[in-house]
Amino acid sequence: MITEEGLDTPPSGFANQRIVPAVSSLKPIDEPNFIEEYINYLKSHFKPDQIVSLFYQLSNTDGDLIFSLRSVIFRAAVKYSGKGMSVQPGVGFKHPETFGFGEGVFIGAGAYLQGRYDGSFIVGDRCWLGPKSYYDCRALTIGNFVGIGPGAKFLGSEHSGLPVEKPIITTDLIIKKTIVEDEVDIGTGAVVLPGIRIGKGAIIGAGAVVNKDIPEYAIAAGVPAKVIKYRK
Repeated sequence: MITEEGLDTPPSGFANQRIVPAVSSLKPIDEPNFIEEYINYLKSHFKPDQIVSLFYQLSNTDGDLIFSLRSVIFRAAVKYSGKGMSVQPGVGFKHPETFGFGEGVFIGAGAYLQGRYDGSFIVGDRCWLGPKSYYDCRALTIGNFVGIGPGAKFLGSEHSGLPVEKPIITTDLIIKKTIVEDEVDIGTGAVVLPGIRIGKGAIIGAGAVVNKDIPEYAIAAGVPAKVIKYRK
């Protein structure tokens, strides 16, 4: 067996798994006061579309300075946000004026936040929104300390399909509120359908399709997702 070190045999102390402490959700938020002042300056001196345009000029560029600027400009574009937000490259969005964020929120590279002019997208403190995840933000609330894996998708509406004589995509949209309670963990590639409530502390397995409410502290997996056991 060839290991990372290029040896035929594992080095001394090698193990099949390691346990390391969590980092992003626990690191202190230390932000100077001038950040909030600058955000307020942007909001009061520039139009919303100008702020969004400035964000997209920096959206696919990396580097410490650009990273800081991008996160600050994103916070100026949304309705409200807490300190310590991290916005990675390639994040896209529509109608950020309907978004609200708590402190210490991470938005991964390539995530997309699909808002609506009359919608509501609320994210609590210390949430981790994974890379390339998708959010229908028309009526979506996410609690505190929620982890969402890469490629997960939240759907918020569906076409009525009526009358049947019309093409389905031309029929009315039914928007349903989706709620993810505190301390939920959603696995890579999971899909949450419109109108679902996921209870506090629940775990959704990778690739699951959630088409009904999930109780608190349940572990659900599969297509469709079924509760396989409880954490408590």
